[in-house]
Amino acid sequence: MRKGDSAAWAAVYEQLADRVFQHALYRLGGDRDAAEVITQEVFVRAIESIDSYEPQKGTLLGWLRGICRRAIARRHRTSHPGRVRAVPVSSCPDGSGCCSEPVDPRPRPDEQLILADEQLLTGAALTSLPYRWEQVLRWKYCHDLPVAEIGAQLGISEKAAESILSRARAAFRQVYARLAQAGPASLHEVEDCDE
Repeated sequence: MRKGDSAAWAAVYEQLADRVFQHALYRLGGDRDAAEVITQEVFVRAIESIDSYEPQKGTLLGWLRGICRRAIARRHRTSHPGRVRAVPVSSCPDGSGCCSEPVDPRPRPDEQLILADEQLLTGAALTSLPYRWEQVLRWKYCHDLPVAEIGAQLGISEKAAESILSRARAAFRQVYARLAQAGPASLHEVEDCDE
């Protein structure tokens, strides 16, 4: 890769692009378009700065996630937050025409901080799991797939899928609790856990 071998980079992209995309997706609140842009940016920056990668300091995936976090931070610094917009009368929960004043649809600042912290913790914990565990948790809780279908996706029985899901849940809870206790600084030092 340091020599610019396109086949080596293609293999790395094939192996890790989805993991980087999922990492970005969670940190961008589910914005798939933005996550795709960030994923491409991560690999462009990785190619440009491959000489700075030090394998003894961590995995290639960890290094790519670091690039991803910095790319997202740059994006947030340069983007302009949305303005307060009026909610149409038909959007009122009871349909009574109660919403004649402009309403800020965003959560209050204190709620935003709590949601942002939870989202960062969830994303960091989820993406530190082995890929198969991360995948089954996403299928179950993001895509609402039944356990039988998860088993079919993995080519295993429903009972085996339930077992994997159970281990993945337990590992997620453990990592999430550890990160929550350690505080925000720990999010940049997440270790991948083993299956």
